[in-house]
Amino acid sequence: MKRVTFDDVGDLERIKREIMLSIIYPLKRPDLYELYKKGIKSSILLYGPPGCGKTLLARATAGEVRAKFYNIKTADLLSKWYGETDKNIQFVFEEARKNAPSILFFDEIDSIGSPKNGEHHERRILNAFLTELDGFEDRGDIMILAATNSPWNIDPALMRPGRFDKLLFVPPPDFKARIEIFKIHLRGRPVASDVDLEELAKLTEGYSGADIREICNDAATFPLEEALQGKPLREICMEDLIKAIKGRRPSLSYWLRLAKLKIVERKMEEFFPELFEYFKELVAEEKISGYA
Repeated sequence: MKRVTFDDVGDLERIKREIMLSIIYPLKRPDLYELYKKGIKSSILLYGPPGCGKTLLARATAGEVRAKFYNIKTADLLSKWYGETDKNIQFVFEEARKNAPSILFFDEIDSIGSPKNGEHHERRILNAFLTELDGFEDRGDIMILAATNSPWNIDPALMRPGRFDKLLFVPPPDFKARIEIFKIHLRGRPVASDVDLEELAKLTEGYSGADIREICNDAATFPLEEALQGKPLREICMEDLIKAIKGRRPSLSYWLRLAKLKIVERKMEEFFPELFEYFKELVAEEKISGYA
């Protein structure tokens, strides 16, 4: 499998910089972090709408330092058998210790850290996870990343300093980012000279990175089908991409409305200031109404 690095992630420069300072440089230059007494324990929680690069950022982080990468679906840790989930959580952390340098990436972290988990069994699972986090004061070259599409479902206990130290909002791609994402997903394909990346970026306002990936895949299908029917080979052209855009609805608007509703309802605004700044920007730019 091709090693993924930050070159494969369109834009998101601010988040890349935070990850570099908190995770990558501590592994590459522990001497400097020791000199300035800057602790190397770091845990980052990425949150935002689906399809906007959270998992890709995690894979790229591991690729930048060539660390062992554990991509863990937290739902897969859960067991109906008493005590099994605790053992699964302990096993994951032990494996990371044995194979350092390593990065533990917990996807869908809300499966464990949810305020809905009020039952004794569910709280015990969360406590087992918190115990492992708290026990990593001197974990050396092991870093922890987590991601969620549902930040409103995370128990505040997970978001205290010393557990997940940074909460980073991974926003929908802006104009510049959409250009970069089109470049990445058209890279290596036969593309006609009439393809205008800036125009494509304008046409995909409100689309996620995953939406754009699928648009590029859909556009490639048109010349592929023609070739399979015996027609002359041709490049992917602008008309193919526009047709693909028209055939795929943007996926972000529902998430944005749900996020605002749920976070306000649960009085969690203080945990997600970046998200609310993003809402304000959308309203100020008249891209959307009803979010301020």
